[in-house]
Amino acid sequence: MADPSVGKIVGLGATDCARFTEELAALKGAEREYIAWAQGFMSAILMTRPTGIDEGLNLSPEQMPLSSQVAFLKQQCESAPDRSFSEAVEALYRRLREIGKRGS
Repeated sequence: MADPSVGKIVGLGATDCARFTEELAALKGAEREYIAWAQGFMSAILMTRPTGIDEGLNLSPEQMPLSSQVAFLKQQCESAPDRSFSEAVEALYRRLREIGKRGS
């Protein structure tokens, strides 16, 4: 989903999944920082979508509150620790799109 020609991902999104998993276990507040980065990244994806694509998509639907989104990211990262955290967030975005389509 991310276009490498657009720019380089920086911040927590540049972290690999192994580090994400380690930091969640070791650092108080890490979960909040990572989900805040994820919400910002997904907001940027949403804002750059063409007109008519993903309009009105809820990034925090009742069916998948932030706590469930963190659990999804943990599962994504535990299953593929070498992938980047931003890739796991892109998978979360796709999941939220599925939920949004079912809720429409």
